[in-house]
Amino acid sequence: MRKSGCSGMLEPTLWTVFSTVSATVFGWLSPSGPEPPEKLPEKLPDELPDEPLTDCHGPVACKEGLFFMVPESSASPTAAVVVPAGGRGVRMGTAIAKQFLDLGGAPLLIHTLRALWRCPLVCQVVLVVPTAELDFTRRLLKDHALEQVSGPLAGGKTRLESVRNGMQAVSAGADVIAIHDAVRPFPDPVVLERAIRRAHQGVGVVVGRPASDTIKRVDATGRVLETPARGTLWQAFTPQVFPAKMIRAAYLAAPPDAVATDDAQLAEWHGQPVEMIEGSGESLKVTTPRDLITARAWLEAECP
Repeated sequence: MRKSGCSGMLEPTLWTVFSTVSATVFGWLSPSGPEPPEKLPEKLPDELPDEPLTDCHGPVACKEGLFFMVPESSASPTAAVVVPAGGRGVRMGTAIAKQFLDLGGAPLLIHTLRALWRCPLVCQVVLVVPTAELDFTRRLLKDHALEQVSGPLAGGKTRLESVRNGMQAVSAGADVIAIHDAVRPFPDPVVLERAIRRAHQGVGVVVGRPASDTIKRVDATGRVLETPARGTLWQAFTPQVFPAKMIRAAYLAAPPDAVATDDAQLAEWHGQPVEMIEGSGESLKVTTPRDLITARAWLEAECP
């Protein structure tokens, strides 16, 4: 699929030739086609363009004849991914922010962006970074041939502010908006596509996995209050994927000082349905030196 941005326009790449009458009839049957006139036209207009029109559906005429336009991926949603990359590397204990640390010869962030672009439904990736890192990030994207990434944009004081800033740059034509942590370098494009298609049906989708350990709920002193049934618990990762209108409304409704640990929580507060689907590599979030060692070993195993 050609990634030309979520413009809201379906890019025609396949043209099927029909006769004048059948092409016109098929245009009426198209959901976006015109209402049928009382009778068929007896002839085409005298003046026709040299090339078929590309900004409409149904039958279109040119000097070569009548065509019926079938847009590529007309049934597939388009998705934009917002990538907040505001980490400062405090837990990593490094002078450089963790998203810029080397992972197999390229910064960790670059691996994340490349993996997201491998999903055929992703038409825009919006990158949000700390203001102080804007120039450095622009050079980084250019050096790694990722200039198609939107931004980088300046982030806010919190992750929620950064995501909100990123969503302002998302094309109005995007059906679905996903949010993915910059320091999760191995998002599975297949899982992301599945999440996008499900979100396009009207629900929020969080990639995660069922909890494998027993979870304890405790008070401020560490005293155990409850042991929830493990079968009802999931770990939530990213990407987290939503219908564009749903997540925009959830962010708009959230107060500026809202404290949420993920984006799905905002949708939940807004009364929207959210589902879990199981992922794989998305579980690895690089926040500590041990995580970085694991990521390097993972990369070496995948690309020996």
